[in-house]
Amino acid sequence: MMDKKATELSVLEYPYLYAAWAVDMQDHSKAFSVRKAFSDSPRAVEDYHLCGVYHKAGLPFTVTEISGLDRPELEPFQSIPLQLAEECEKAVAAGKKVLVPSGYCALAPAVAGGVQRGLGEGKKFGVIWVDAHSDNVILETTKRMDARFVGIPLSTIAGQTMREWGRDYCHLDRPVPGERILVSDARCSDEECIQNLKDAGIRRLTEEQFEDAALWKAEVAAFAEKVDAIFLMVDADIMNGGCIPAYFCEEPGGHDVRKVMENVRAVMETGKVEAFACFCVDFDKYDEGGDVTYLNGMRVIGAGLEAWK
Repeated sequence: MMDKKATELSVLEYPYLYAAWAVDMQDHSKAFSVRKAFSDSPRAVEDYHLCGVYHKAGLPFTVTEISGLDRPELEPFQSIPLQLAEECEKAVAAGKKVLVPSGYCALAPAVAGGVQRGLGEGKKFGVIWVDAHSDNVILETTKRMDARFVGIPLSTIAGQTMREWGRDYCHLDRPVPGERILVSDARCSDEECIQNLKDAGIRRLTEEQFEDAALWKAEVAAFAEKVDAIFLMVDADIMNGGCIPAYFCEEPGGHDVRKVMENVRAVMETGKVEAFACFCVDFDKYDEGGDVTYLNGMRVIGAGLEAWK
């Protein structure tokens, strides 16, 4: 349990659309990255504001836009995570909770790095990764011919790849040890990525185990005992296609939104969560069921905020 109860929520919103940032496979210090604007269609965060979901935390809150435009000399893959990491660090150091309600998994290392710095030395920091994918490609050993930033966030957090980018632009000074990372359900991960989890010593709960309420609560409780603070990362693709019809592409399997809400609440009720991100809700496909997708993203966020201790 952290030393004092939070009195404020820092909401960090990402204003851009998914742009398939890609790492240069010959030189990992280089990448293709752009800021891609949304169309005029409604956005998920607009619904979040309209419905007042941030008030569910019962705390005063501030909203900061993460654009990285304050560092024009840097590329987006550098400036955007750097600003996000700095805002997370500042918030946690001030005793605030952090919510990242928009954006994509590529930004997760910046949340982890910023929170870890904000906690200071001596705190055991852990990550619970709720996602259809483990997102843990290792660039140095993969057989893939190319790699997107959305494929490497967890392996970056675990120190398995992109160490310099993680340190310099995500403030990830220390990798998170595998025993302090819990992944579920990773049902769409290939054999390479599952092996990468094992090599890092990361525990994975399967799709079936995610559905088992008693097992999930027990695993989360045991995990919380090992750490002082948690970053909970939820990708919308943990839900089934019926819940997120406007997702980037349909993934097989998945869970009903009520199950996801229940499991998010279980993590929040540990009292250890310092940062909560709900990524990949908005791909600017409103005409393909965006209203349903945004509603279910909002339900997951609201469930987490209500249960946040």
